[in-house]
Amino acid sequence: MKFAVVSYLADKILPGYPYATDPKTGMQLFYGYIGKSSFGDIILRIFLGPLAASWEPVFRYLADSFIGSIIGIYIGQDSKDIKTNWLKKFVWVGFIMFIVGVMGVNLNNALVLINNGIDGALDLYLKISEHRFWTAANGVPVLGWLFQFLFLNGFTICGIMLLIRLVEFRGKGQKFAEKTKYFRRIGFIAFTIYTIQWVYNLMFFIVSSINGEPYKRVFWGGGLF
Repeated sequence: MKFAVVSYLADKILPGYPYATDPKTGMQLFYGYIGKSSFGDIILRIFLGPLAASWEPVFRYLADSFIGSIIGIYIGQDSKDIKTNWLKKFVWVGFIMFIVGVMGVNLNNALVLINNGIDGALDLYLKISEHRFWTAANGVPVLGWLFQFLFLNGFTICGIMLLIRLVEFRGKGQKFAEKTKYFRRIGFIAFTIYTIQWVYNLMFFIVSSINGEPYKRVFWGGGLF
């Protein structure tokens, strides 16, 4: 419900946010364009982004954060106070979320396929990571945002809890940590990028300007920079 209300309010502030095209810049409303967008428009997007942007807006993903906090607090206790049955329940919760999500996502894809053809269904599938896209306004007929959330996050919860159960609680944590050190270092890079994503527009402007034209897509050279 809060997701729908916040999305509605964001649309009232910037009609069509985040997917409509901004007539001032020729880009999606999600993006501010330095030099064309006003200072107020850019600041507004900094606040609208976390609330109603395409990927992982605060509502519903705040709930996902709370689930992670509950799990973290529980397994942070003394080992003698942790009951493995409790962890199994979380595995089942994640699994049920995932199954319901799969059913709902496939139902919506099937309905879109029938109504809009294969191109519409493929476009919907390719945007599976975009929580904000899975709404009736974008042609997703049946509670798409809810099924998308359950599908992605149910799988994540189930996978992480299985990993904790099979590794940490079998006394293989140290060995597993040593063997996965390289991959976990890559994860730190990804997490760093995630935490600074709200300055993306500024960095995109700087890098693309150096490369030739502001906000023009950059390839390997600009991407590595």
